[in-house]
Amino acid sequence: MYNDRYLLLATGYQRDTLLNPDGTVRHRYGTPSRVVETWETHPSFKTSKYFNHFWVYDTETNLYGTGTKLPYNDHLPGTHVVGSTVYLFAGETGSFEWEGEYYGHHPEFVLKGAIEVLAWA
Repeated sequence: MYNDRYLLLATGYQRDTLLNPDGTVRHRYGTPSRVVETWETHPSFKTSKYFNHFWVYDTETNLYGTGTKLPYNDHLPGTHVVGSTVYLFAGETGSFEWEGEYYGHHPEFVLKGAIEVLAWA
């Protein structure tokens, strides 16, 4: 949660349906994205569930938006907000290369970013 208003939703497994708090079921939101280059040679590329999308939910307007995509595919990274800084600790990844260094399935890797709220268009 950021600014008591925005839920930051960093990647995750994209199921076809979601269970609402009231017990009803609805179709998933959006289409997940992924960095293709890191998975082309991986044996389970077509069936992998690692993505790089970053969604933002605005609790006041009940709308979803997007944040900057991650530079690698991940599944449920630890996301921590301190002030206007967000830290993403890599969860389970499909392995990736970053600035010439290879990172494996459970890397010791942290992304640090500044949160900036843009006006809705």
